[in-house]
Amino acid sequence: MAGAFSILLLIVIPATALVVLALLGFLVGRRSRVRSVQTPSCAHCLYPVRGLTTLSCPECGSDLREVGILTPAMRHPVSPWLAILLWTLGLPIPALVLTGLLASLAFPVQNQYQENWILNPVTAVGVDHIDVSATSSRVYWPVGSAGKIASQTSSQPVDRIEFLVYSTAKPAGPPSGRLIVDLEHDSWSTTEDHPDRPLSEFDSSAASTWLAGAADEPAQVLAPALVEVVNSIQDSALGRAAVSTTMTAPTLGGVMTAAQGGASSMMGPAPGATIATLVFWFVAWLAGCFYFYRRQSARS
Repeated sequence: MAGAFSILLLIVIPATALVVLALLGFLVGRRSRVRSVQTPSCAHCLYPVRGLTTLSCPECGSDLREVGILTPAMRHPVSPWLAILLWTLGLPIPALVLTGLLASLAFPVQNQYQENWILNPVTAVGVDHIDVSATSSRVYWPVGSAGKIASQTSSQPVDRIEFLVYSTAKPAGPPSGRLIVDLEHDSWSTTEDHPDRPLSEFDSSAASTWLAGAADEPAQVLAPALVEVVNSIQDSALGRAAVSTTMTAPTLGGVMTAAQGGASSMMGPAPGATIATLVFWFVAWLAGCFYFYRRQSARS
């Protein structure tokens, strides 16, 4: 939190300084411009044109009907490009403030929870251990849902289970096999089988085939236990609590033992919220540029 606040200060303070300097320069320039005109003058070169019988400026030759005539009570119109520059420098401050307010009131929030377990085979089957990572993620709208988020966090269903197999030959090396089970979309895939397959096809035979390629031949005896893990979490109504219940179930004790490797929870903006916000302010900036350009062009 402190790091994010420091980064925000590094953005806000220079932006504020630029805006203040730009506005001061703009105001001083306009004031000196007005004071320099004590009599009707050419808007292009400020040459006095009182009493002229022609419509051309004797100093610069400009057509006074095109460039205009300044009087002591008039202010020189701002250049369209200067107006766009001021708009560009002034927009970030209200954009950051408004975005910060809306982020806590109206932006969708993603609550993501991850639980890690380590499965250790009871007998030597060519597998040193299997890392299991179960992820649960849900998106909430913060308005009126503070209590809802707190009450439903533990009951969030598990969306994804990932199995990483480490062989006895290289227990500290990279995993020799990977299995991804997508419970949200009822599919599964492996590193050797990139296309997703229906979860209904993940049975002991499919798990055995995957283990045969990920470790030594005896590893296939672990297949029923892996299928049991997936089915128990999928069928359970306990939400993410089903992971702990399944991993500590006595039915797995005959094949492998489980130990929790840790858990983490993260609350943050929903996917796409940041991009949508940036797109919104970019469109707002373009609309402002178009508006100020047309407005100041018409006044020039």
